[in-house]
Amino acid sequence: MAVVKSYRVGKLTQLVSPGDMKAFEYVNYHGYSPGETHEEHEHDDREEIFLCVGGKGALTGSLEREVGKGDIILISPGEVHGFVSDEDDPLEYICIASLLP
Repeated sequence: MAVVKSYRVGKLTQLVSPGDMKAFEYVNYHGYSPGETHEEHEHDDREEIFLCVGGKGALTGSLEREVGKGDIILISPGEVHGFVSDEDDPLEYICIASLLP
């Protein structure tokens, strides 16, 4: 597993890379610094599942809400989404992306 510096979040570990599996585009672990944000964006070619494994924060965009450890977030194609990490208990999640047929 390689740890790379993401242009959006402080720490990104790619667990499954594009091309490793047919059904999944990627599986990534994201670890945020206190107060760090992931800019709002959308994807037309994939669905994403976010499994919150630590900390807390806020989901921004189409489905605004508070999120934290144990939450599961489903993002459909075209839904605008982003994150803001908590200042005291930084957000961590695993993102599973599946390409549309």
